[in-house]
Amino acid sequence: MGYRDRDKILKARAEIGRRIESLRIIRDIKQVDLSSNSDVAPKTYRRITKVTGDAGLDGFLAIVNELGLLDAVVAAFPEEQISPMQVLKNQGRPRKRVVTSNPEKDADEGGVEW
Repeated sequence: MGYRDRDKILKARAEIGRRIESLRIIRDIKQVDLSSNSDVAPKTYRRITKVTGDAGLDGFLAIVNELGLLDAVVAAFPEEQISPMQVLKNQGRPRKRVVTSNPEKDADEGGVEW
């Protein structure tokens, strides 16, 4: 991950934390109540909203769920549809992994070098 990507992620984390804190205040929910109802430690809640460390996905999702926004977060990641051609290619079986060919690696392992 490049510097720009890391900066973008930190900005997104800060904005999400700010929005969670804003929603909590607008809804008149105390920090301790939100963290308790979410089954998240108050320290973890602060880490999520203040971007002071990685609070983990479970804690984040628990708080988002308590705020009634879990479906919206899940909806941000649409389920990809497999094309009919891919289904035919896979003979009806779902793909379980991605396999790529790396010509440099093949050459290193005594494979054909073009």
